[in-house]
Amino acid sequence: MAKKLKIQVIGSGAIGSLLGGLLAAKNHQVAFISNEQVLKTPEYLSLRIILPGNFLNIKIFLRRPGEEADLLIVALKRFHLKNLTKEFFADFKLAPGGKILFINSDLSRIRSLVPDGVKRGVALTLLNAVQFEAGEVELCSKRSLLLIERDKELKKVMNELRSYGLEIKESDDIESSANSFFILQLLNLPVAMCNTTLNHFLSYKAGREVAVKLLQEGVAAMMRSGRKLMALPLMDPQELLKSLQKRGNDFDVYRFPPDRCYNTILQSIIRNKMTETKEINGQLVKMAGGAGVNPLWNWRLTQKLSRVQRVGFYSTPIDLFKALK
Repeated sequence: MAKKLKIQVIGSGAIGSLLGGLLAAKNHQVAFISNEQVLKTPEYLSLRIILPGNFLNIKIFLRRPGEEADLLIVALKRFHLKNLTKEFFADFKLAPGGKILFINSDLSRIRSLVPDGVKRGVALTLLNAVQFEAGEVELCSKRSLLLIERDKELKKVMNELRSYGLEIKESDDIESSANSFFILQLLNLPVAMCNTTLNHFLSYKAGREVAVKLLQEGVAAMMRSGRKLMALPLMDPQELLKSLQKRGNDFDVYRFPPDRCYNTILQSIIRNKMTETKEINGQLVKMAGGAGVNPLWNWRLTQKLSRVQRVGFYSTPIDLFKALK
């Protein structure tokens, strides 16, 4: 019989709940480490995962003090990752050969958090999981991909996730992949400010013009900073940029009402949790300034976010484009 792992998950948001829940459904011993007020119970979380054409009802227990873990999954946003320390992770009891898997693209921060002698892995999520209420997560991407640093020790876990329809791709250069992923994430904020989804946003000529400006600044800042970019397997920012510049009208086929693939920033705005909203574009502004690149459109975008907080979402990408221009 295959060994069942003791898995602990830090972060009970959409991604943490999705991955933890799917692994619990494979009979691994999964426990969430999170705010008890969010989980609403000191013992366990009743979790419902909605998949394309299927759903799962699962019970996931809270971490028991002193229990060791074979795998610690850290599914936190950049803002929350910045508030953690190496000492925080040193307090966790990992089993011999245990590993920490970070679902995040901030590799410089991750390196500073991993205690000496502890194995770590990194994965990037190219998927849309929506969680508007604690205890219910919907995987709503037509294609859902997890891009993970090549790691033989995690193959079994990754194969189990594949059985639920997730695509798993391995990367031999996760840092270059993370750089490309960072650029792609620059589009999350304008899409969220229009209360829509990426396909619908790009179906507007004005939305495409905003996207081109943001992506151009992101690519230029990375190149000037001497950071390598590796093509992403599902949606690569440089390929998207070329398509928007050369075949922009092709995106008009997406002119239909928004689907449910809301990005994490939009979910944060709806919940009135603004901690993550400026994280990506704001960091790009700092990086670009240090590299001698003018990040005008990303900077303007972060300044207009306060308007969304005061007045509400922009009606269409056309209104956002006019405000930025």
